[in-house]
Amino acid sequence: MRDMIKLDQQLGRIEELEWDSLFFGRRIGKIILNTNQDLEELDETLNRAQLQDYQLIYVFSSPSIVLPALLLRKFDSQLVDTKVVYTQRLSDVSSSESFDTIYPFNSADDLSELYNLAFESGQYSRYRVDPFFTEQDFQGLYREWIDKSVQGIIADEVFLYKLEGKILGMVTLKIVGNRGVIGLMAVGAAYRGQAIGKKLLNYIKKFLASKEIRQLDVATQLENRAACLFYEKNGFSIASGTDIYHVWL
Repeated sequence: MRDMIKLDQQLGRIEELEWDSLFFGRRIGKIILNTNQDLEELDETLNRAQLQDYQLIYVFSSPSIVLPALLLRKFDSQLVDTKVVYTQRLSDVSSSESFDTIYPFNSADDLSELYNLAFESGQYSRYRVDPFFTEQDFQGLYREWIDKSVQGIIADEVFLYKLEGKILGMVTLKIVGNRGVIGLMAVGAAYRGQAIGKKLLNYIKKFLASKEIRQLDVATQLENRAACLFYEKNGFSIASGTDIYHVWL
């Protein structure tokens, strides 16, 4: 959902995040550090944010830009996520693999099952890692993510892996130009190790190839080693990495 927000990369600018502020009930902003020069001005920018009644600033930076320990101590700050974007170029898919257990979401499907899968997929989310966010905050955000996905607001497709009517896994997909972007992908904890994730991924690849879309991207957390290994084993390579700090004022 963060990708839905337009980025303002002007030096020293604080971008107010209206959706986040309304949803979490506190004024939240965002700062992007592109160079070490940006880092030199960060202390002053955060002081200004404090005067403007911001309560939380997300700081996005290249992993090569490390926030000084003194600044982290001055403000209640921590590195909550290293976001890794994986990418894969797609070719024509001619596999005869059966996908008879995969279905598009429909209104008769049990949303509570999707919510639970979403909670599992977000176990390394910065909204769960950061102790200043409650479990209610975290679950509310992921419920919203599911709701807006099945409503077609932030996803174009939601596909489910179902067996005997039970939802064992899911994936959400957004098509952006000539690339597909996976939003959420999850398999129930009790059903992992059964190649359900691989089948969902292969279905997505075939679906995109049928539309002549040649690239598939997905973001995950570096700390989520299982997810990183899964994508690497399935032909993805790292396109970018971003450190994300939460600075509480």
